[in-house]
Amino acid sequence: MRDILRRLLLTAAALPPAEGDTGGKLIRMRVERLQAMGLFGSAAELIAVAPNRSKDAALQRLSAENFLARGDIGGACADSRRQDQRLGELFWQQLLIYCQAVQGDTSGAALGANLLAETGQLNDPLFFSLIDGLVSGNAVTVDSIAKPTPILLSLMRTANVPIPVDAVDQAMPSLLGMIAASPNTPIEIRLAAAERGALYGAITAERL
Repeated sequence: MRDILRRLLLTAAALPPAEGDTGGKLIRMRVERLQAMGLFGSAAELIAVAPNRSKDAALQRLSAENFLARGDIGGACADSRRQDQRLGELFWQQLLIYCQAVQGDTSGAALGANLLAETGQLNDPLFFSLIDGLVSGNAVTVDSIAKPTPILLSLMRTANVPIPVDAVDQAMPSLLGMIAASPNTPIEIRLAAAERGALYGAITAERL
């Protein structure tokens, strides 16, 4: 059933037109479903051929999350640099701050994080703690993570912070591959994530 769904989402066949939609919404939905299944490579191929990929805000966010999930921080940061009109959105603010820290602009990252914290828009102590660790070089310990996201998991890998065991139970199936591929995480936790991911089909049996 999962393979049938994958083939349906990737079909090149002509689809019935949706009322009031030129195809952008349908492509976006297909990308969302592919990424939810952990099929980030297939989703990236679909994004690459989407005619509206440079204008669709939701598709651009999916693209950035796709890069993060595949460990391509450079690709995600390149996406963030093209978002001049959307830097007021929390996701792009977080990604911009992360990219500044990774690229050595520690003062810019610190300033951005401080301004974001002062606005009160983002209630995520873990994000601010990880950014502070990257900027200051101080060790960060994470005992629990309530809601894993591509940005948080990527940040933890960059900051060389082990992912806690409860992340395996809390993560969406699509993010189990990120946990399994994290070299900074104990192998027992990585294997647990890989086994769970294999059950969902997000990780192949060969990779496990």
